Amino acid sequence: MDVNRFFEANAKPESKWDSWKEQNAGKTTPILYQGALDYFMNFYNIDSYDEILEIQMEASKRGATDPLSKYILRDMILKCVNHRIQVEKKSGNHAKTIKSAVQKFIQLCGFTDFNVRLPRGTTKINSNGGSGIITPQQMNIVLGVTNSLLYKAVLLTLRDSGLRLGDVLSLDIGDINAGINGGTEYYYIEQLTQKTNSRAQTILGFEALNAVRDYVRFRVSRGEVLKEDTPLFVVGRVVTEVKSN
Repeated sequence: MDVNRFFEANAKPESKWDSWKEQNAGKTTPILYQGALDYFMNFYNIDSYDEILEIQMEASKRGATDPLSKYILRDMILKCVNHRIQVEKKSGNHAKTIKSAVQKFIQLCGFTDFNVRLPRGTTKINSNGGSGIITPQQMNIVLGVTNSLLYKAVLLTLRDSGLRLGDVLSLDIGDINAGINGGTEYYYIEQLTQKTNSRAQTILGFEALNAVRDYVRFRVSRGEVLKEDTPLFVVGRVVTEVKSN
């Protein structure tokens, strides 16, 4: 992408946002999105719509040489959403509106493929379990049953990514190496799914990343040499070899 030309074509992101709101006048969504976008800007002390677009444009430029930089704005959204839920104790729907509002704004500015996926467990889940997704309480029970570094890493990766078990077990070290070594709280991965043969874009949160780091460190401490094409998870080993303290 020619970023300079892109900036010229999108010099007034505020007008694009206002135009979209006018086209949807009378609907609830623009009102909710405006409030959510304002909250996001206040959270980061952002003064103008131009500044939001500049963050994404800079991330796009730097992402060509530094893959982690590509997700700067996405990480900002996730941290804001997490604060809204964990600190302010707002509902998951309130928090998801922040994600949707910023995502819509960036898409209107020309980044049509910009999409943010919230890690499973980010938003609160109803206690009735009707969503069919494992609750944080249930996950803690499962994790408490095992002290296996391998199983903990696999379970948390499954929880965050939403991938099938077969897709998770087919990950290589190279698919997540930058996330393991980067010290980030979130990391985006792409994985070719076995069922549909399509590329799934998904995310791992800090718990999953830390669990994977612990498991990888254990393997290295045992003298294993890990390369880019080395399987991330080795399931066929004796369980006692991957026990934590």
